[in-house]
Amino acid sequence: MKINLKKLKEENKSYVTINDSLSTLDSEEFQISKPIDFNIELSLVDNEVFIKGNFNTKVKLECGKCLNEFHHHLEGEIEGHFIEKNKMKKIISELEDEYENNGEIFEELKDDEIDLADLIREHIILELPTYPICSDNCQGVENFENYIDDGVDPRWQQLIDLTNKKNK
Repeated sequence: MKINLKKLKEENKSYVTINDSLSTLDSEEFQISKPIDFNIELSLVDNEVFIKGNFNTKVKLECGKCLNEFHHHLEGEIEGHFIEKNKMKKIISELEDEYENNGEIFEELKDDEIDLADLIREHIILELPTYPICSDNCQGVENFENYIDDGVDPRWQQLIDLTNKKNK
């Protein structure tokens, strides 16, 4: 879903609210199982665009313990700060002169359009759990207990047995 800023400027709109949903989103990191509902406020100020909003969806993930697929509810905030190419060049040249941007991240506007799908995808990835688990009660793979390590190297077991007999 792309927003054409040239059209918004022609209509003299400096503030737009968008409530919509995306039913598909291409990503290698996750698969959507429920359309992504999002609310976004877009502000045009001079040659800059500020985006703030939130999203809500479900994604299909693989459990890190039992390896089964499960659906995980995600919600989070969306933020973006886009600037036109000329201003971006100025900021980059100022950065070379030790310009501090107070941690702000700027993205360059391309063809006076903003692709909301890319912005939403980035923020969904940031909200994904690092180690997804299907439930708190997940027991993991059935035969996992066969691989439990007691912390003793089997090559030392005979020496440990001899030491234990001597101490008794």
